[in-house]
Amino acid sequence: SFFIKAVAAVIVVAVLVVVYVGFRFRKIGGVTAALTALVALVLDIAISFIACVAFRLPIDMNYIAVVLTILGYSLNDTIVVYDSVRENKKTNENLTLAEMVNKSLRAVIARNIVTTTTTVLAVVTIIVVSELYGLTSLRTFAIPMAFGLVSGAVSSLFVSGPLWVIWKRHKAKVAKNKKKA
Repeated sequence: SFFIKAVAAVIVVAVLVVVYVGFRFRKIGGVTAALTALVALVLDIAISFIACVAFRLPIDMNYIAVVLTILGYSLNDTIVVYDSVRENKKTNENLTLAEMVNKSLRAVIARNIVTTTTTVLAVVTIIVVSELYGLTSLRTFAIPMAFGLVSGAVSSLFVSGPLWVIWKRHKAKVAKNKKKA
């Protein structure tokens, strides 16, 4: 019952992510941007799950809180990248999508690193305190959170944007081949 509810919650969040990102970024590729962001989010959840397995942590309510927090955190980082792409599209119409994504990534990478580093330092502090005082409930939350935060920072920079560019290129190539045929 718990597992089914947890999976249902994650699926609902995933659908809402696709709808929200698809609508918000409809002028720059909406649904494809949303689906590539979702791929990055799935990667982040997988990394936090692997951390639970590696550290032999239970999959319980703490883990569900971690997953939902990571989804929000990573999605926010991805949205910052997509916002930058949208702004670059307005001011640099002569750039290709790949150039816009690269320019956007360069613009937000420092912010992403600083934000993630400060958050991970706080979570590492929680891990240290939980280890010193034997607080297992904090440990089961903080360890997968630390891994998920790092994964979220990396995936929002190096998975969602580049994957989106690859998808759009593939889509354009397929459309071009259909016109030739």
